Amino acid sequence: MMKKKILLILSGCFLFFITGCDNNSVTLSDVHRNLEIGEQIRVNLSDDGSFIEVTVTWSCPPNDEDILCSRSNAVNSILAELGFGQNVRQRMGTTRALDGRQFAENEDFRVSWTFHPDDGLQVLFEYR
Repeated sequence: MMKKKILLILSGCFLFFITGCDNNSVTLSDVHRNLEIGEQIRVNLSDDGSFIEVTVTWSCPPNDEDILCSRSNAVNSILAELGFGQNVRQRMGTTRALDGRQFAENEDFRVSWTFHPDDGLQVLFEYR
């Protein structure tokens, strides 16, 4: 009876180890490769793949319901793919120049951003 319990526990631990180490993790290189980049946006992946830098310049119409406008689809796509919630997107859309650099993190990634009316939204995605 004791041997069966030990075997069952070890089997469960092995199964947990195998499933916990899946190779389907999102990488910044994969995210960058899958982006559709539109006008007035610049996206750079660092040489070593450790960060993505996005600069979006635009001027949203006053009645635009999309806080980050349609030109920021790359930012929205990256946020979603890296597992950030809509609250981060909302915070980006309401950041003012005098707020300085803002930050958000999840389990695997960190995003920071700043906004200036002349330079637009500058976003840096990196690993934690």
